[in-house]
Amino acid sequence: MTFRSLLKPPDQARYLLWHATGRRRPFTFILKSGLHIGIRKPDDKANDFGVFYEVFVERCYAVPASLATRIPGSVRSILDLGSNCGVSLLWWHLHYPDADILGFEAHPANAAAAQANIDRNRAGLRITLRAEAVGATHGRVRLSDRGAGASMFYRNAPNYLEVPMVDLFAAIAGRRFDLLKIDIEGAEFALLDDPRFDDLAPPALVMEWHEVGRPGAQAYVHERLSALGYDVQDVMTVPNDHGVLWAVRS
Repeated sequence: MTFRSLLKPPDQARYLLWHATGRRRPFTFILKSGLHIGIRKPDDKANDFGVFYEVFVERCYAVPASLATRIPGSVRSILDLGSNCGVSLLWWHLHYPDADILGFEAHPANAAAAQANIDRNRAGLRITLRAEAVGATHGRVRLSDRGAGASMFYRNAPNYLEVPMVDLFAAIAGRRFDLLKIDIEGAEFALLDDPRFDDLAPPALVMEWHEVGRPGAQAYVHERLSALGYDVQDVMTVPNDHGVLWAVRS
């Protein structure tokens, strides 16, 4: 599968021109599925094309075939932590059109791009986005201004932002989710360490873990999720850096 193969024919020609001219400007296109996607000009603060490529071409959030029959038959509620420019939200909306989706994105420019993508698809009735970091307490946090890789843990970034952080468990109190996605650049461990995560843990989850948040991250995540009754399957691993896994309750 290629990026161009996902586009409607008129946009395939537009993409070739955009690519040939160095991808130096924003680009809006329509997928064969009917989704409208807008990506910002690539720079050191935004990598929307890279995020889209990972999600829709490399299919990093596709359910592994070995687990497909164990995903809940009716996914009606999804929690997406680290929504970036909204591509993951649209992936879920495409594959689970009847699901209500709640997303959180800490970086304000990413959150604005994500909301624009939601609006392009008139998906506001199904997708709600909150422009906040998530953690186990309320407050404000210092976030590296690195676009797709914005994190509370990266050091020596050229710029930092101060953003609001919400106590996730308080914010979603009383809600249940069928599917949880986590990609929050090291902040996942504040959630996993909190005993309230035991009550949140849904039937299925997909997570990108990051060593920047904790040395030995992969082993810790496997141990923590296994203790909650999940079968864990690694999808992608970059040793001593990051990786993606799916986990389904037995």
